Amino acid sequence: MGAYLETRKEIQILIIERDRLIDALRRLDEGRETGDVTKLDYDILHERYEKKLREVEEKLGLGQKKKSRGLARLKILRKKRGKGT
Repeated sequence: MGAYLETRKEIQILIIERDRLIDALRRLDEGRETGDVTKLDYDILHERYEKKLREVEEKLGLGQKKKSRGLARLKILRKKRGKGT
């Protein structure tokens, strides 16, 4: 039973990490739109966050070849705000 609880805790931590990365990407996009984040900083951080998000989703078994679910959800949010990708 201990291994089950360990695995469950690891999954919960990964889910929290995934949600934080998605939120960080959203805030990064907002910062870029308002001019608070330079293009260079945006490019560096966006690549870093997306890579980490793909890694986390892969560990959760949610990895996709072309696009992670978190990134897909972020793109949907952008479209709803009328920003496109």
